[in-house]
Amino acid sequence: MSALLDAIPAAPAEPTWTIVPPRRKNTTKAKPHPPGKKSNAEVAAGNLAANSGRRTQTEIEPATAEGITADPVPSEAKPKTSAGAKPRRRPRQRHRNPRGRGAGPAPAASHASPGPSQSQHNKRPRPDDTVTPTGDSKRPRRGTKQEAVSYAEALRANQLCVAVMTSPHHDLTADQATVIRKSVEQRLMEGLLCPATTVQFGRVRFRGKAHFSDGVLKLWCEDDYTLAWLRSTVDAIASPIVGATLVVRPQAEIQRRILCGLFVPDDNELEINTLRRLLAAHNPKVAVNSWSLVRAERQSDQDVPGVHLLLRVPEKDVDHLRKEERRMYWLCGNIYLKIMEDVPPPASTTNTPVKAEDPNPAQPTPMEEALPSTSAVEDYFRDDGGSDCSESCLDSSPLRE
Repeated sequence: MSALLDAIPAAPAEPTWTIVPPRRKNTTKAKPHPPGKKSNAEVAAGNLAANSGRRTQTEIEPATAEGITADPVPSEAKPKTSAGAKPRRRPRQRHRNPRGRGAGPAPAASHASPGPSQSQHNKRPRPDDTVTPTGDSKRPRRGTKQEAVSYAEALRANQLCVAVMTSPHHDLTADQATVIRKSVEQRLMEGLLCPATTVQFGRVRFRGKAHFSDGVLKLWCEDDYTLAWLRSTVDAIASPIVGATLVVRPQAEIQRRILCGLFVPDDNELEINTLRRLLAAHNPKVAVNSWSLVRAERQSDQDVPGVHLLLRVPEKDVDHLRKEERRMYWLCGNIYLKIMEDVPPPASTTNTPVKAEDPNPAQPTPMEEALPSTSAVEDYFRDDGGSDCSESCLDSSPLRE
């Protein structure tokens, strides 16, 4: 019976809508990419490898296309992007010191850039960069301000600087000036040691040091009282020069003297005093007797024997001889005064150009042949006296008896 029922066909059922579940994509195969085009994952992995230098593109496994089941891409290699949007491609940053296998040797420690914890030392400032302080000085300056001196005070100070000389003027020798100075000091000591005149002579005061220069004895009085005492004392001292008296006058009245050289031909080897008398008698327009003799040296081994004289001549006599072309009369000819101020300094011997010889040289005058050259005068004589501080000026002596 049951078999019969199974053989009877069943009545057809009414048609209805059936819900079909969505069909999932086949994830067993990867979607092929067009040739020559990289995926987004490969581009992101290449950018990370270029920036970090630790992982290259070959070390990263290629990721599958979006939507295909496969091993997940590491978070450090796969950028986070929104669904359906392409990741933004960033430009590659260029490092000063590349890393990796092709970076080469590591830079030296001295050239390496300092880290955040290292402090860079500042350079020492240059002198040009320093600024001179314009404020007050660190230490107060004392006694730098000089008070203004009136014309009357300056004139009075010049009058107190005096010199003991002879009238008419003749140069004193060093020994004569020493005798005069000792006579003044002797009279001052006697007055100071006497009880009756101690107070009076105690007001006599001098400045500096009495010294011999330019043929006179120079002193500096403290005040007018000392100057008056000096004048009265000098008037009572006998003059060491016959026919002259001692006077006290300002140093401004001392005649300026110029150093000169003179060669006197002499075959008879006359004395210096005899030469002086002959020059004074043959040249009356200049005061030869007032000239100071600094040094004399006789020349006997040359063609023309004679005497080299180094003199200090007053300025007015030098001016007169310049007008006469430095010519002086001597026996049967002329001799010429050599003024040291007019002599140019010797030229340097280095790189001296050689001059061609003149085929027709000029013939010198007979008396000029006896004149020594500039170098010969400087070799024989040197300016050893005349300054206030020079000790060698004590050797000067006047040309007189």
